[in-house]
Amino acid sequence: MNIVKRISLYLFILVLVIIISTLGYIFIEHANPFDALYMTIITISTVGYAEIIPLSSIGRLWTILVIIFGWGILAVIATNVFSMILSEEILGRIGRRRVRKMKDHYIICGYGRIGRATTQELLKDGRKVIVIEKDIKKAERAEKDGVKVLLGDATDEEMLKRAHIDIAKGLVAALSNDPDNIFVIINARNLNRNLFIVSRAMDERSKNFMLKAGANHVVLPYEMAGIKIANALLKPGLHDFFEIYNLRIEEIEVESGSPLAGKTIKELNLTNLYNIYIVSVIKSSGEVIAPPTAGTLIEEGDIILILGKKENIEKFEKDFLSRK
Repeated sequence: MNIVKRISLYLFILVLVIIISTLGYIFIEHANPFDALYMTIITISTVGYAEIIPLSSIGRLWTILVIIFGWGILAVIATNVFSMILSEEILGRIGRRRVRKMKDHYIICGYGRIGRATTQELLKDGRKVIVIEKDIKKAERAEKDGVKVLLGDATDEEMLKRAHIDIAKGLVAALSNDPDNIFVIINARNLNRNLFIVSRAMDERSKNFMLKAGANHVVLPYEMAGIKIANALLKPGLHDFFEIYNLRIEEIEVESGSPLAGKTIKELNLTNLYNIYIVSVIKSSGEVIAPPTAGTLIEEGDIILILGKKENIEKFEKDFLSRK
């Protein structure tokens, strides 16, 4: 619940207490409505003015209850408002300070279940991440998770600029509704033409809009979950195989000057050196070679998909790809 809604709720409760208290004086002491309201206000505020209507024993008991509940509500409002304003200011300053030198990072818009899970996976892989979240509770959770966070609305172009989108490597639109994600995609694509954008969508119609808006890839979470559950049911052996042996598939782009370029799969000999396998080669022309042969030539601009254990892939990336 954001700060405006919370303050509105507290004010509603306070008005409700005032109304109930006023009605109490009217029915208990038969006071006229204005005198009853006046008694309520001076009682809740504890200003110490004299009683303007004679109070019976029941009336005095009612006054005690009004003081307890009324002053209690005022204290809660003051404490929460101060806490929310202070927290937002602190989180805003922390976010601005931490992201000044970020480069080649990933921006996660929204720290709900999908945004948080995506962030954790990127951090496990050693990637740099900035989260943009407007809900203060979720932003605090991101802080506790050790994530760099900016408190604000990801649909705001200025927030994306503060996250240094111009030098970011990728962006994930993981907000709770599709229209906001579409708006994020449009702004992000206008600010960085080379940015790789992935978004979540609730249905196929929204997915098509997102792709037209500039997203490189759109994920339907419920569809993905359904496929995973079905595979676990229908192909438990394959599912367990990947889980038990910590296997993963990694996508690697063959950049200019890469030691991969100009060599065949046989010459690279990655299976013997790192115990990893090239399962597919996507040529710059769009042609997909799956599975590739030993004589398949790797060229600049190609994308290769490699299969292996996480630690073996990380060793390959560190030892092999670092050589230019």
